Amino acid sequence: MELQYWAISTDSVAIRLRFLNADLGLMPDADNLEPKRRLLIRASFYPEFKRRKPIVSQPLVLESGLSDTAIFTGAELHLPMLTGTDGLLELDIRDLQKNRSRFKYVNLSRLKEGNALDFQVFEKGNPSIHTWVRIGNPCNIRYVDKLEQRFIVEHYVAEFPLPAPPFAVSSELKPFPDAFLKESISRDELLDFRFEKQEFLRISSGNSPTSGLGLLVVGSNFPGLSNDSERFRCMVYLMQKEEIKQFSGVSDFHLWKFLKLDKAHSEAVEKMWLDRIRHANLLFTSFVPGWRTDRGMIYTIFGPPSSVYNNGRAEVWNYNPKSGSTPLSFRFERISQAYYQDEYRLERKATYANVWYKAVESWRNGNAFSYE
Repeated sequence: MELQYWAISTDSVAIRLRFLNADLGLMPDADNLEPKRRLLIRASFYPEFKRRKPIVSQPLVLESGLSDTAIFTGAELHLPMLTGTDGLLELDIRDLQKNRSRFKYVNLSRLKEGNALDFQVFEKGNPSIHTWVRIGNPCNIRYVDKLEQRFIVEHYVAEFPLPAPPFAVSSELKPFPDAFLKESISRDELLDFRFEKQEFLRISSGNSPTSGLGLLVVGSNFPGLSNDSERFRCMVYLMQKEEIKQFSGVSDFHLWKFLKLDKAHSEAVEKMWLDRIRHANLLFTSFVPGWRTDRGMIYTIFGPPSSVYNNGRAEVWNYNPKSGSTPLSFRFERISQAYYQDEYRLERKATYANVWYKAVESWRNGNAFSYE
């Protein structure tokens, strides 16, 4: 689920949601036999993270159909609240056919001074719910305070190593690199530009340097992969050290080059793998593409979790198998820093080694892993 929010008046906030249709169960099956379904979504906001006196939105009904082919469903809810409020957003997603509810929790502490209320990104003239833009596309960024005329733009080469496996307990958080360029631009320049290279930028107003917008410039095919180098790097999760050395720099790199499977089977597995990568990019991109984050790594290897709980300080993913397997959980700690406000770091444990190797082996044997 992706989320963006901004003030639409002094006493109202718009919450724009974007869901994977498959996660909501809105997609028909392969033979178009899935009956039409209706989901009711209602948002409850708990000020200051206290479980009392919630602010509740009007309900919104989403409806599927046999002709649905889009990956995402979008929705917008309005909450009557002051923009200076911190708290927890609870989304009640009720299946009206089965009369069952599930809940998603999202921290909205950025309502106080975060980028979603200060800046809004437009790409090719259309408002974006992402914090990334593609190379070469015309873009502009609009700032709420029309009196602000100068902005600071810091440019970073966001070259970070791939996340360590979940059992690598000695993994340390690498410090953010220094900006290679810092410039002051006018409001007019902020409203009309296009980027020509991949980088990470932080844009802030001169009067409020502690709040700003983190913006990642990505390849033209994003959230897909742009070239063989990216294709190779994202598959390193599945490769042994000798294979990494052997295939490093190989042009036209594909999964079948190191899997002991026939080409047709390997191509099918590669498509499933790249679909996971694409979804990870859509859901978790921050100052690096989503598949290179801790959450993106776990999502790619293990698939979407059964449930997610976010209390504003940490996010917990639960995998509840249907069989007799032991439930699996991953905890991600929220990292608060000036460059990007919603980055999460995995709490690594040595006990994850067995399930990690099992998942990797499943992929290498030609089966998209799912913890069941």
